[in-house]
Amino acid sequence: MKIYSAEQNDGISDLLERSRANIECKFSISKDISFDSLIKELTKAGDFQSVKDLIGQDEPDLALIVSILVSAGWNLNDDVFLPAELWKARHTPKHKPINNEHDETVILGHIIDSKAVDKTGKEIIYTQDTPIPDQFDIEVAGVLYKSLPQIKDKVSNLLDQASKGELFVSMECWFDDLAYAIQDKSSTGNIQVIERKEDTAFLTKHLRVYGGTGEYKGYKIGRVLKNIVFGGQGLVKNPANPESKITKVAANLEGGNDMDKEIAKQLEEAMANVAERDKKIESLTKDLEASKSQSNVYETKVKEYDQEIQKFLGQISTATESIKSLETEKAEMAKKLETVEAEFAKVKDELSKITRATVTKERVEKLSKVKTLTEAEVKEIADMSDETFTTVLKYASVNPVKQETEISEASLDVEEKEDEVDFQGGDVSSEDKNTKVALATARCILGKQVKEGGEN
Repeated sequence: MKIYSAEQNDGISDLLERSRANIECKFSISKDISFDSLIKELTKAGDFQSVKDLIGQDEPDLALIVSILVSAGWNLNDDVFLPAELWKARHTPKHKPINNEHDETVILGHIIDSKAVDKTGKEIIYTQDTPIPDQFDIEVAGVLYKSLPQIKDKVSNLLDQASKGELFVSMECWFDDLAYAIQDKSSTGNIQVIERKEDTAFLTKHLRVYGGTGEYKGYKIGRVLKNIVFGGQGLVKNPANPESKITKVAANLEGGNDMDKEIAKQLEEAMANVAERDKKIESLTKDLEASKSQSNVYETKVKEYDQEIQKFLGQISTATESIKSLETEKAEMAKKLETVEAEFAKVKDELSKITRATVTKERVEKLSKVKTLTEAEVKEIADMSDETFTTVLKYASVNPVKQETEISEASLDVEEKEDEVDFQGGDVSSEDKNTKVALATARCILGKQVKEGGEN
């Protein structure tokens, strides 16, 4: 463990380097213990198949104890076990020694299994959807060597004390770092954790385990153990954690005169139940394999569907590009059509002028045979409708006059007029109006009076 300058100056470096905590737990058992319930309790553990696997059917020299090794929270020694730190260390007590009063030279047995349990004794199975609870215990199962000559009497005496409720259990652990837990002395909750650093290391000397009072400026201060490894279990007389108790004890589990026929029968039934469980596990395993095979078929189908979807998406993409191309071509065609229409309008206008000039020339040639025409008269002839010109030509031919008419080419290119000139005026029908316009025009051209009906 790293030692900070404040801790060196306070003279507690040696204590910190030991990095060990001993926690005493009360040993409390019932004198009337059902072996059947003990077997059921033991078979909850996940690391052994049966009681036989736990201690061996042919080993009557072992006594079994099951206890709560440690609990999450703040204990009476002002050591604080945070749920996350305790959860990481829940399997480390396995195969660690059990001693007497923390005397490492007197080994009485060892721990076989450990697990995390809730306050009802049910094992906690962690999943991603199940958060680590704030309150839980570490339960351990261990055996004592009751037949070794050098400790036989001591183990027998300890088991007797246990049966009377006069024995306790103490946890041993190692850790490589610590932090500080601060709590208002009037409160039992709202623990605040302060990390141990160079500028906070002065708090170490205030911890009870290092000779302090366990208080700082009116606040209760505790030691938070970090990166814990449980190193063993001691049987002691002074408890520190009232929540931790030995829950099961059996001085004679197997063999000898203490194993009667009923117990043997119960053990056989327990083993038969385990065998039946193994068969169910085997059956479930086969079902799982079949399920995996079916799952592979589904995965293949999903891949095929995915390929079809990708192909379809590709077709959609191609169609989209085609639509974009067609829209571009459509826009270009619209521009070309606009240009062609403009050119067509221009050609149409030119053709109209040519057609008008040709018609005017033909009319002048016909009328010139009976009348000499002026430039103004040529324009009038150009503006006439075919019907009006036919009428004019009809009346002009009554007294034909043969004269040479000289009309310039420029006079043939006359502008169109929106309305014909009404020489008479008045409200008349369109047919009468055309007739009167023709007569008036003829009079002007011939220079004489032309009566209606064709009379001079």
